[in-house]
Amino acid sequence: DSKDVIVATELLGGGETDTITFEAPAKGTYTFICTFPGHYGIMQGTFVVS
Repeated sequence: DSKDVIVATELLGGGETDTITFEAPAKGTYTFICTFPGHYGIMQGTFVVS
């Protein structure tokens, strides 16, 4: 748990999907990552709230 984590899903298995709906706390650029071991290298990015 971290104050820097806005929203998260439960651990998903191969082929499973989930949808997240949330209100961003403010305009800005946010980072998203996959915390499953070995996935961070290719499963990360940013999104912009304007």
